[in-house]
Parts: sequence; structure tokens; C-alpha cells
Amino acid sequence: MIIALKRTIKIDIKKNINAKVYSLFIIVLLSLISQQAYAVALSTYRIKLDNSNTETEFFVFNKSLITQQCSITLIDILYNENGDEISYEGTELPPISAKKHLKYSPRHFDLKGHNSQSVRFKYRRKRTSNPQEFRSYLSLLCDNIIDDETAKLQISVTPRLRINIPIIVRTGDIPVEIKFSKITYANDKLSIGVTKIGERSIYGNLEVVNKTTGKVIVLQKAFSLHAEVTKKLHVFTLKTLILPMLLFSLPKIKN
Repeated sequence: MIIALKRTIKIDIKKNINAKVYSLFIIVLLSLISQQAYAVALSTYRIKLDNSNTETEFFVFNKSLITQQCSITLIDILYNENGDEISYEGTELPPISAKKHLKYSPRHFDLKGHNSQSVRFKYRRKRTSNPQEFRSYLSLLCDNIIDDETAKLQISVTPRLRINIPIIVRTGDIPVEIKFSKITYANDKLSIGVTKIGERSIYGNLEVVNKTTGKVIVLQKAFSLHAEVTKKLHVFTLKTLILPMLLFSLPKIKN
């Protein structure tokens, strides 16, 4: 799971506000910022569509009292084989882009406080000679709608919240294999090299399991490797460890 969360806040205060009102403003402002930081949530943080699952619905939740004005767009973010973000200089869509395979609605909506909005995605199936995986990112942008009471204080608070989540489209079955290597333990750090062989992404919980008891010692939820990424070094923090007793697993590999 890859999530990008960005928040910018623009504040305009008239200079003639006295100290008492200014103190009250600071308290109200901190409350607004706190609310905005957690105002919008999603029912999922990864979407996958394929030939057997061509439609999906998820929900946007507004947990604050302030109405949010939201818009949804699709963007493309590319990575190299090491997982580093790279720029794309082409004039057309990147070959991996899922945009041409997707329909979705609504694209713009106002979300009142303590309410939710459903968003539907549909995969437009196209004939392909070879199964492929396509990926874009659903980019959700929300702004506060300032009410009359806030306007009376002559204060303009404009928080902006953006969440990016991956949306995967697979046109068929794509084999993939996972290998673990370069396992080292030093200074309470367990390092594991994860190598992916196959032209698709993987997603799941990366678990370190005691072979003898079957107990999960530590796990990383929502571990992922993009289709174009071939390897990744993951580091766990562990106080005590006996290396020969370990078993590494990545459940949900079929996802």
C-alpha cells in the first residue's frame, strides 16, 4: 500500500485583532487544524480490478463537523526497479497507466460533517494478447468550506488535504514468485531482502514466524512491491532473535 498524504494550511488574520481575540483565535485554529488532520478517511487504501471483479465501490468519510469540498482525479506515479520515484517525459500516457481502463463517479462532491460519500469505479475491459498489470493513483483532494461563524471573526483558514492511493487493473493472470535473501541481524535490527520475479505487484503482510511454535514474532502490515520494482530491503526492529528459528512469509500474494 502506498499512501501520499499532504496538508497545506493558509491563514490570513487582520492586524487589528486584539490580544484576547487573538488568543481565542489560536485555540479555535488549533482545534480546526486538529480536526482537519483526521477529517477525511477512506474505506480502503488500495483498489484492484480484474476480469472477475470489474466494478468496486468505496466510501469517503468526513469525521469532522466542517463540510468538505472534494474532488477525485487519476494521476500516474512511476518508479524504477529499486523503488525510487522517477519522472516521465512522454507526451502520452505512460505504458503502465490505468487511466484508459477506468470509469469513475462522482468526480466532485461536497461532503457534510459526519457523513460519507460513495465512489464507484468500473474497469473497461479491452482485448490484450498478453495479461498485463496497469496502475494509476486515485488522488482525493478536500478543502474546508468555511461557515458564516468563522467568517464573522474575519479569519480565513483554508486547510487542504490530499490522499493518493493506488488503483490496480489486471487484464489476466500474471505469475509471480517471491524470494527472501540477505538476512542479517545486528544492533536489534533484522534486515530481509525481498526479491520479486514477475510482471505484477504484490501486497500483503510481511511476517516473521517462529518455525517451532508457528507464532508471528513481528510483522509489517501492507507491505508492497510495485510491478516495476524487483527488490526491496526491509528492516524490522527486534530486541532478541534466534535466526535459525525464523520463517518468512507473505500471505495474500494472490492479491
